[in-house]
Amino acid sequence: MASRLISLDTQFIRVKTSRNETFFVTCRPRDTIRYIKSALKLMSGIPTEEMKLYLVNRLLEDDSTLYDQQVGDGCIVYLVSKKVTGEWENISLILASKDEASTFLKSTDSPGKTLV
Repeated sequence: MASRLISLDTQFIRVKTSRNETFFVTCRPRDTIRYIKSALKLMSGIPTEEMKLYLVNRLLEDDSTLYDQQVGDGCIVYLVSKKVTGEWENISLILASKDEASTFLKSTDSPGKTLV
């Protein structure tokens, strides 16, 4: 019987959605955002091409690693998905609904892409 051992560089991130769902993902700092999206696809059923992941107000790039994007152990990442209309959900509404709008507005000095 094989068991999965947790290595020293294993970390956990929480992924929150607009539907009040929270997914817990076991990952490593060297894992790419694309890898995280594929894990989320298995959990949520949302196709990876219909997902965007944000760390507060920064869009996380698919080919970068968690380490590159400064996503550490215990971080909260927000999943924005495409609506049926083809438009993307509004990240600021998700943050406001979670009562985290003040954090969203204060974090504009972080590297990476910021929302317009």
